[in-house]
Parts: sequence; C-alpha cells; structure tokens
Amino acid sequence: MIDKLICENISNNVLDDDVAVLLSGGVDSISVALAAQSLGKNIHAYSFYLDNYENYDYNKAYEISKVHGWKFTGIVIDTSKLEEDWYRLVELGCKKKTHYECVYPFMYVYPKIKEKYVLSGWAADGYFGVSKKALINYKHTKEKFDEFRDNYFLPENQAGYLWHKKISDKYTIYGRKKGRKTIHSADKDLIVNYKINLQKDIKKNKKNIIDVGSGNGENTLFLAKKNPEALIIAIEIYQDGNINLCNQLSNLKLFNVKIFSSNVHKLLDHLNKDNYFSEIWILFPDPWPKKKHYKRRLINDDFFTKVYPYLKTNGKIFIATDSSSYLKSIMNSIYKTKSLFNWLNNKPENWIYEMLDLPCTKFFKKAQNAYRTSFFIELVKI
Repeated sequence: MIDKLICENISNNVLDDDVAVLLSGGVDSISVALAAQSLGKNIHAYSFYLDNYENYDYNKAYEISKVHGWKFTGIVIDTSKLEEDWYRLVELGCKKKTHYECVYPFMYVYPKIKEKYVLSGWAADGYFGVSKKALINYKHTKEKFDEFRDNYFLPENQAGYLWHKKISDKYTIYGRKKGRKTIHSADKDLIVNYKINLQKDIKKNKKNIIDVGSGNGENTLFLAKKNPEALIIAIEIYQDGNINLCNQLSNLKLFNVKIFSSNVHKLLDHLNKDNYFSEIWILFPDPWPKKKHYKRRLINDDFFTKVYPYLKTNGKIFIATDSSSYLKSIMNSIYKTKSLFNWLNNKPENWIYEMLDLPCTKFFKKAQNAYRTSFFIELVKI
C-alpha cells in the first residue's frame, strides 16, 4: 500500500525523467528512490559528510547507489567556516538548536543539485509513528494517534519541508516557479512529446537556437516558423507556459521545437563546452528592479563568459528589456566582455524593439501598456 502511494505521488508530481534523491542509509529515502526507479526515473543520489569523516549514512548511501546503478554525488561539508555559516543560518531564520543542526549541511548540498525535482524521506517518522512526539500520542487510543498524524501533515506543521524549500529557493537559480497545482494527464503527455533529449536532439552540425524564458511561447513560435530547418529549444520552468506552447505547437503542426523545463544554466551544465548554438534569445528576462535583488538578474558578466564557449563561430545573442536600469547593467557587462562579443546594433536609434520585425510577446505588450520603451540588443561572438 505504501509503495503504491509513493509511486502515485511521484507519477503525478514529477514530470522530469531525471530526479535528485537526498539519500541516507535509512529506509525512508531508499524506499522513495526505489519507487522512483520503478517508474523509470533516472536517480541521482546526493549524500554528505563533515570534513574527512565518512559517516555510516554516507557510506550506506554510496553502497546502495552502487548496487542499484544510481549516479552518486558525495558532498564534503567544510566546517572551517562555521562562524560565517552561523550568520547565514540566522539570515535564513534559524532559531532552535535543531534548526541549525538540520539546515546547516543543506546550504552546501542544494547548490550541487542539478535536477529540478528533489525527493527525500522526510516525515516518514510521523507517518509511521516512530518519532518522539508520535510515540507519546500512540500510548493513547488509535483515534488519538490518527488525530496526531492528521495534524502532523498539515502544511503549516511541515517544518522539515518548509526549511528545505526555503534553502532550495535561496540556493537555486531565481525565477518564477509557480504554476497550476494539478496538470491533466493529456497535458502531461503533450509535454513529454516535446521534451528534449539532450544527448540525441542537440547535434553540432545543425542550427540550434535557444529561447531562454520562453513563457507562453510567442517568440518560440516566431523562431520555429522563421527557421524551419533549425532546432528551437524553449527553456521555461513555468509549467503553464510550457503547456500553452505545446498546445500551439500541436495545433500548428510544428515539429522543430523541444522544451527544457528548467533554467539555461542547468541546460549548459548538462553539455560539454562546445559550439552547439547558433543563436541565444533572451526576451524580457525578469528585471529584478530592487537594488538588493540585482544579483538575481540572469544577464551579467559571468553569464556572457559562461555562454561564450557554447556558441558557434559568429553565433549571436539577442536580448530585449523594458527596464532602463537593467539595460544599463547589460551595457556595462557588454563593455566588460568586449573581447568576447561585438555589439552589432550599438547605435541608440537601432535599439527600439517595436521598430523591428520581432514578436509581440506578453511582456512587450505590458511595457507598451505602461508606456515603457522596449530595447533590443544584438551581439555576435568574436
């Protein structure tokens, strides 16, 4: 019964084939990993240990991964920065001793996780009644224990989940992640049809174009029609947008588009540093207008440096924004990386988005309605 519940939950909520599992030597996380494997998921197990002390849980996680043929990543937690890390934990909101103990290692684990979906065995002790609090209630009637368990799984009482979500949100790429709570099976099947296989679909001798943050797909459709011989890769973590795009692709019978349901950094990290892409389009990325959030912006010096080796010779980057502060920041990054890219339309009269043959996207319309000018930048790899 339990394995059926776990499999049903994974099947309904985990859309990717590749999943991360926070694996220990315990039955809980192993059961979750085995359930995911039975559904055809590719397991990437993550475990950790402090400094050079490989503890029982870590060694057991490694052995189990080896037996089942799972990819395994071991993470060493460097305790020499405890004082600095303590302040980071305070910023996260840790107050109790257990908060510090349980949250601390995952500040190092989550930045290493490449997969979009993370599975674990959290809260199994509450379900089976083996936690200290559960045992206290189990001394009473079954009704009392059932009442305790129902209360235990209320969202506001899921401290472990809430802490991990907070860490995950902080230490993964920023951006919109929310979407519809339930996805119909027909939509799920449609997404699977257009899901990219990074090993098979991306070929160096082909024209490959990336549409970063494809949203509802206006620019992806524009590119697909304009470049019928090319592979268009729509990168979007927001499921509503992906479903909308898939439906349009199906209706228009366009077959040169594939979807990557994550962020551009993770796509590049899955590939060798080689000249795969002819064009990279980034239309109206989140401007993160508050100064304290500037570090969350996608386009910066590091971004240009990172994408450079993945572009073909004379490969291009196209950028649009309606944020004047973001434009200034992008221009500054272009100047700092001028040895890598030439700015083709560097005269202000050539920046105006609406004067060019470009798609009318949702965010372009928003800018127009707010009387904001949209700027367009075209760069070429040197």
